[in-house]
Amino acid sequence: MQVTGTSGSGLFSGFRKPAGVSRADHDLEGQVSGSRGMTLRRQMMAGIAIMWLILVGMLMVNAWQSRGVMYAEREARLTSAVDMAESLVQHYQDRVERGELTESAARQQAFDELRDMRFDGGNNYVYVVNGNLQIMAHPKRPYGQDVSAVTDPTGRLLFRDLVSEGRAHGQGFSEYRSNFARGSEAQPRVRAYVSHYQPWNIYLASGVFMGDVNAIVLDNLMESGLVVLVAGALLTAMFWWGMQRVLRRLGGEPAYAAGVVRQIADGDLTAPVDLRQGDRTSLLANIKSMRDALAESIRVIQNHQSVGGSGRQ
Repeated sequence: MQVTGTSGSGLFSGFRKPAGVSRADHDLEGQVSGSRGMTLRRQMMAGIAIMWLILVGMLMVNAWQSRGVMYAEREARLTSAVDMAESLVQHYQDRVERGELTESAARQQAFDELRDMRFDGGNNYVYVVNGNLQIMAHPKRPYGQDVSAVTDPTGRLLFRDLVSEGRAHGQGFSEYRSNFARGSEAQPRVRAYVSHYQPWNIYLASGVFMGDVNAIVLDNLMESGLVVLVAGALLTAMFWWGMQRVLRRLGGEPAYAAGVVRQIADGDLTAPVDLRQGDRTSLLANIKSMRDALAESIRVIQNHQSVGGSGRQ
């Protein structure tokens, strides 16, 4: 860099920005806004917000998957119980075919055993309805009861819908509201499974209460949410601390520090450098010290040139 000039023009004239550049152009936030994109602080805040969205999203997905798993497990227990009941009926049908029992006796014995069958710790049972919608085996309803007009609290013909599902597809699921209270629920939701046993034209079915699934999922969600809240708060604190430490070491936003260096490289040694109060160790503070030292060196050179020029005259 060639240093020229006279005492009249001043050596600093070659290192100043064109007229019209205001102090606002060197403001800490102004240097890093607009076309230069988000500040480091805003980028970190955006990162933290994305982290929270991911955590909450994972929490919701996990809750939804847990609900699906609980549904699948209960459906599996239903199908297993009905399959066992159907195996029992098939056992008695085999005895009929071997001539050991009459069909009437086989039916009676099978229905008696099915009436006493329990699963899930004795809370659930299997029941039997014939093609005429009459009870063949049920622990809470009498033998032969006509249930063709029995509805759930919403008016749904629950036994007719079950039989229709079994008749149409051989087996399948159906949902209804129970007429029997369970716990705090007066009309709990029930998921039922039915299978059509064609040799006797009967429908073996069982239902399991599903009303507590959402409550269980909600309890698990609250517990998991507390863990996520603590973990997210710790991560947020760590990110924020790291960001503040980086900014303290830089002395300001990286874009502002880059702008100051660019001003110096362009020859402007007069623009102010905004530092935080008490900042003497940051990168920006060192850049300011370097600029001031450079400006002082040029001032000394200018003075020497002025003195040398006066002596020659």
